[in-house]
Amino acid sequence: MPPARALAVLGLAAAAAAGGCHTDREFAFLNVDDRPATAVAARGAPAPADRFIAARGTKRTRPGFAFAQLTPDVWAPFDVSIHTGLFDPAQMETAAGTRVCLEIDNVGFTVFYDACATYGTSPAGWTVVAFTGTPVTNLPGSVFLDAAEIELRVESDGDTLRFHARPFGSDTWQEVAQTPWPGQSGPLEAAFGVSPILKGTLVGFDHPSFASSDPPAPPAGAAAVAALADDALLEGLAAFLLLDGASPDFPGATARLDAAAAVLADAQTALAALPQDGAAKKAGRDLAKGAKKLGRAREQVAAQDVDGALANLGKAGAKVEKAVLRLVPQPFP
Repeated sequence: MPPARALAVLGLAAAAAAGGCHTDREFAFLNVDDRPATAVAARGAPAPADRFIAARGTKRTRPGFAFAQLTPDVWAPFDVSIHTGLFDPAQMETAAGTRVCLEIDNVGFTVFYDACATYGTSPAGWTVVAFTGTPVTNLPGSVFLDAAEIELRVESDGDTLRFHARPFGSDTWQEVAQTPWPGQSGPLEAAFGVSPILKGTLVGFDHPSFASSDPPAPPAGAAAVAALADDALLEGLAAFLLLDGASPDFPGATARLDAAAAVLADAQTALAALPQDGAAKKAGRDLAKGAKKLGRAREQVAAQDVDGALANLGKAGAKVEKAVLRLVPQPFP
């Protein structure tokens, strides 16, 4: 196995403010530098306000890859999307053949539904296709997007599974493919990645959108605690996105942070009622640290300290996700 790093759903946006990604098994990478980055701007322009995750190839002749499987469970009907593509015009010289994907999968990757886009230079743009597995089944249909930055989307209404794409900034989704929804026997997860990527190219990931139905039966035990912690992560992500950008929404972020704190407190209470084995004790410490960082972020929002709040949100997300992975491990196979 290659080395790996973890990104919470919150960390998908917040790691840029946290100052780094977090060592674990959730974000796998090889020949890729996944340092967080602020949005690019021309030299001499005002400092950019939007943060995103940047994957940069580190080798000229050995392609790299990066892949993250996130922790919140996905149940149909669901709707998941992400903004991705070539975020820096100065870092796309080796972009031809680079592929980005949004995937809905299970923990063991025996089930997966993908919207993937491959960059070409003649003409310049992304060709988006869709496939399912296992076994890998390519679906009929494709979309060409004449844009450097794009959005990918996978959604199901419980009857049909649909794959969409659009240029970033467009209001209109273009359907790539659809297929009957086969149902699900267990939770699915959202994932994203890039492969191959060479030195000279930067691929960004930003603006995740995550909507899922409740599971058919409420989770119990450690899974119930993990579900509450994931809910706190999603509330924290919403707060982060409200703060990140040129016009921070302080009241909106405050409401989301308060919701995250309340759900996280529920998770701590539920965890305390479980047998306190080694994993539970470590998860409890992680949740406590996450709650502390979340509280600090709340104070910084009140003081309109955006950078400080985003930094502590990133740290809170890392701790809460670590607790989730202790309770419900998601190791790569």
